[in-house]
Amino acid sequence: MKLKKAYQIAIKAMELQKRKHQCNASSYYAGCIGSEGEAKRYEEYGEAIELFKELLEDEN
Repeated sequence: MKLKKAYQIAIKAMELQKRKHQCNASSYYAGCIGSEGEAKRYEEYGEAIELFKELLEDEN
């Protein structure tokens, strides 16, 4: 039960961080130079969220 709660908290925190980087990532995808790091972090948070969701499903 504690692990499930930890996954849920981690997912929420990563979703907030992902939204934080979304604007700069959008700029990078539109061709703006210098936002590559933001785009990478945005993608990494997305991947991590999906992995945590899979782990959460496995817990159930």
